[in-house]
Parts: sequence; structure tokens; C-alpha cells
Amino acid sequence: MSHLLAVMLAAMELDDLNLLATTVRLDRRGDLATLDHRRTDRDILAIGDHQHLIDLDCCAFFGCNLLDFEGLTLGNLILLATGFDYRVHLERLQLLPTQGDCHKRPRILAFTQEYVKPHNKPPKETGQATKARQKYKMLKIPKPQQANLNMDAVNNLLHEDMTAVNQLIEKRLHSDVALVNQLSSYIINSGGKRLRPLLVLLSARAFGYTGEQHFNLAAVVEFIHTATLLHDDVVDASDRRRGNETANSRWGNEAAVLVGDFLYSRAFQMMVESDSMHVMRILADATNVIAEGEVMQLLNCNDPDTTEQRYLDVIHCKTAKLFEAAAQLGAVLSHAPAKTGQNMARYGMHLGTAFQLVDDVLDYSASADKIGKNIGDDLAEGKPTLPLIRAMQQGTTRQSSLIRQAIKEGGREHIGAVTAAIESTDAIAYTARKAREAADKAIQCLHDVPPSIYADALKTLADFSVNRTF
Repeated sequence: MSHLLAVMLAAMELDDLNLLATTVRLDRRGDLATLDHRRTDRDILAIGDHQHLIDLDCCAFFGCNLLDFEGLTLGNLILLATGFDYRVHLERLQLLPTQGDCHKRPRILAFTQEYVKPHNKPPKETGQATKARQKYKMLKIPKPQQANLNMDAVNNLLHEDMTAVNQLIEKRLHSDVALVNQLSSYIINSGGKRLRPLLVLLSARAFGYTGEQHFNLAAVVEFIHTATLLHDDVVDASDRRRGNETANSRWGNEAAVLVGDFLYSRAFQMMVESDSMHVMRILADATNVIAEGEVMQLLNCNDPDTTEQRYLDVIHCKTAKLFEAAAQLGAVLSHAPAKTGQNMARYGMHLGTAFQLVDDVLDYSASADKIGKNIGDDLAEGKPTLPLIRAMQQGTTRQSSLIRQAIKEGGREHIGAVTAAIESTDAIAYTARKAREAADKAIQCLHDVPPSIYADALKTLADFSVNRTF
């Protein structure tokens, strides 16, 4: 038997979503001959227009095709649908036609024309297609609501993945040099939110990645981040990190710098294993930009004339760049379209910006026990962060002069008066608003991520970046 169905199919990432696609011949019949050797080991069968399968990022519409269901009896599911925003919808919903013996056939998902992009209008229907549309009612599935997730739920969602990453980190930290093992294990295992590797995992899962290379790249990102922390603490002469004694304070500057170099080099060894020039370019560029950001921050130190834009430039290079790379890597691993990868990079950049701005807020509004470092560390190091810059702009002449002096001299002698000036000028609230704006921009960049619990988790991560208190 056969049935006429109006079908649309978004063809993005069919292979990575474990879909099986076939072309449509000129007579607009699905050509099933090429499927015989592959269909038995697939759960999902997708039929679409060949050209649009190549174009990837557009929606294929091929009207009412005569589909031979007899040839599809070995399949568990026939997928004849777009997602809610032009992507393949993977939910196995129990939506069965009621006419004939279709209830014995594979389940069918079908959507109407309203899901086609305006600039990708379908061809004009034939009389036969119109009659078919009237005869067979198209099934509409309501848009799924975003899951209510918190960070505990996100961590539970990726518990197995993060366990694999942590095991890989422990394995790849090994060195024949005892001090390298000792110091690197100390800093890696001294706490931290693991947000950057988490972002790699979430991004990969959000685009349906089913391999294991995301474990490797998540570990690479964590190694790069940890290397920057070791070098930062030496440059800043910090003695406390994540509530613990810093590595440079415990083993000396020389050992901290050299083990940081070891982590950088180990990260580059591991990224080569991806066998992807695109991946290596992203990580190499990120590492280079981070180094530039460190130098930019050094130039801003003890300079009260640092502008808000100059400071944001430092954030983008020093902090947000690795978030950007982490978010983009998951899309690249999944072979998502280039535009989607760019959107994920922007998501990471805005997320990293929000994260750093909240760090600036916490430096003057949280307790040392919660944030794991001394309150006022930025001021002590002469760093003109956004709360200080805003307070100088909005405060009285006396307040502005006090803050300028404190930035020039560094130290904590004026921490009480500076904190009072920050509070009286609403500089904390201003910085928090800027962080919220950055988080909202990050969420807006997720518009072409397929709807899933992982997409919801990416939004949760953006909200967490600004709502956290540690």
C-alpha cells in the first residue's frame, strides 16, 4: 500500500543525529534502493530532497510524495518532519494515522507549511497535492516548554561525561617528573567549577554528538585554563586561590611557571589527537588571544584612566575567549553549519563576559570564604575593574580622587572607603546589570540550537553565571 503525505524535512546534521537519508528522484518518489544495506541497523529513517541535504541549513519541501510503506517495514520510525525551528525533531511521539492499516506501520511525524522559512517557500502544490492535504490531516506538535533546570540538575545531566573527563585529566596529568605530578595535581584538584569543560560537553551534546572526542577537548580546555591560573598567580603575586594556598606560594614562582608551561604543552599534544585543523586553529587562536589579554591587563594595572571599553577588551581576551572556544568546539565536533558554530562562539563570548563581570561584583560584595580568595584582591593589585571605573565616573570629586589614588598605589589601605564609594554610587548594581545584559545576549545566540534538555542547560548556564554567589 502507499499513502500521500505532505512532508518537510530540515536536513541539518543528519549523519550526526544518526539519521538515514535518501534522495528523491525526479518523479518525486523516495528512492529506497540505496537504503537496503544500511537501514536494518538504524532506528530512524529520514527521506528528503538531495540538494537540501547538501545545503544543510535550509528546509527541504517536496510537497506530497508517494511513499511506499511496504519498503519501510524494517524501520522502527519514519521521520518526516522538521523541528520547531527548522531542525529534525527526534521525539518518538505516538502519533499514528487512523485510516487503513497504517497503525501497523512505523510511526509518522508530519508538519505543515507554517514551519518553512519565508525565504524558502515551497513550490506551488499540484491539484493532487491539494487533495492529499485535505484527505490526510497534518499532525501538529506543540512547542516543548523549557525544562526548569538548576546547576545541580545540569551537573547531574552530565555526571557520566564529567566523570570520564576527570578520569582523562588524571591520566594525562602524569609525568615522569615528580614535581610536575605533585604541583599539577594540586592545582587541578583544588576545586573550581569546571564550567569550561562543562561547556564543551553541553555544546557537543546539544548538537547530537555521540563520539568521545569531546572528553578529550574538555580536558584540553581545562588544562589551558589551569595553566593561565598558574601564570596569573605568579604575575599577581597571589597567595590564595579557590580557598587554598596558591601553587606559587607553596612551591615558588619558578615551579608554578614551568608546570604551567607543562600544562600548555600537554594541552597541545592532546588537541592534535583530534586530527582536526579547525579544532586546533580554534584552540591555538584562543591561547594566543588569552596571552594578549594578560599583557593588556598588565598595561591597565595601576592606571586609573582605564576606560570601560578598555576593560571590556581585557575581559573578552583574557576570560571570555576560552569560553568562546569551549562553546564553539562542541558545534565543530558535531559538524554543525559554520553559522551555527559562530553563534555558539558568540554565546561563549557573552557567557564569559557575564561570568567575569560577576567575579568583579563578588570581589567587593561577597565573603572571602565564599569566593575562595581575599576580598579586594583586584584593588590590592591595582586592577581598575568595572565597579571601580563606574564609581570614579559617578562619585564625588573626593570619591573619585580616593579611588584613583588606590588604583595607582595598590594595596588594601583604602579598601573600606573605596567599598563605601562603590556602594554609594550603585557601581555594583551597574556592573551586575551589565552582566545580566551579557547573559541575555548569550541566550539569544542559542536560537538555532535544536530543542533539547541540553539546549535548556545552556540557558541555565547563562543564568547561573549572573545569579551565583561564589
